[in-house]
Amino acid sequence: MKFLFFSAALFILAQACNPSTPEETNTTPPKTDETPLAQEQGNPDEKEEKKIPYHVQSADDVMELGEGLLEISGLAYHPKTSTFVAVHDEYGKIYTLNLQTKTSSEKEWRKNGDYEGVEIVDGVLWIVKNTGTIYKTEEWTTSETPEIKKFKSFLDDSFDVEGLGYDKETHSLLLACKANGTLEKNQRPIYRFDLKTETIIEEPLFILNVDTVIAFMKSQGKHDKYLREYLEEKQGEKLKFGPSGIAVHPETGHFYITSAKGNTLLITDRKGNLLEMEKLVKPLHTQPEGIAFDPEGNLYISNEGSEEAPAKVLKFIRK
Repeated sequence: MKFLFFSAALFILAQACNPSTPEETNTTPPKTDETPLAQEQGNPDEKEEKKIPYHVQSADDVMELGEGLLEISGLAYHPKTSTFVAVHDEYGKIYTLNLQTKTSSEKEWRKNGDYEGVEIVDGVLWIVKNTGTIYKTEEWTTSETPEIKKFKSFLDDSFDVEGLGYDKETHSLLLACKANGTLEKNQRPIYRFDLKTETIIEEPLFILNVDTVIAFMKSQGKHDKYLREYLEEKQGEKLKFGPSGIAVHPETGHFYITSAKGNTLLITDRKGNLLEMEKLVKPLHTQPEGIAFDPEGNLYISNEGSEEAPAKVLKFIRK
């Protein structure tokens, strides 16, 4: 009797410890080193996040501008009034644009000059001239003769500063140069103006150059013929790109840069790595100059006009 009881106990113990028993089989796959790799690769739609989330060849809204703004340059969103502020590259005027009512107003603020970029930060208006001179005014909405503070630096007209944007992360203004200045001919620098110290950082935040474009195109598997669309036909080593506007996307933090030369929109990460390029096709984009975002992430691009077409501000809703 003791022998039978002992044998039964051994049988039950063996069954409980047997890993091949169907009821005890673990159907969960073992965790391996491949799991983190799969997570790093992400889902199939991850690449789409790097694409431009706007249909930039078909505007969702258009505001045509009068002859006084035929050569519109910089563009900035004014959050307090949900309107836009623009500058002219010949006149010392500030223009307020209401895209909802399709109306505009203007106000003289300084003598005429080549004013290229504009930005609003905490209610303060900042304007940059092509020479790199930066102007600051806090009373631009309340005074007919607002006090203007001027900042000069090593930048001059050889850099041809055209773009001005605001980077919230560093509380800085971004200055996009259309020309190379003292750098190599195929380089286009982006500089940073620290708003805390109100000084420009002499070392470029990053530099756009022809090598960046070529490397990006090759990584995308683009054909050489497509690549040449972004280069000068007669001088293959000269970049057919000269920033005319710069803005920071409010959600991704990516830099959106327009170029009237070559009608191009370029997107980089915060280190200047190229994420995407797209042609801004005519006749919709006659000459892309200014660029801005509203808080919802909608994109706005201002285009200079011509004898055949009026200047305009185009709205692109984020898709």
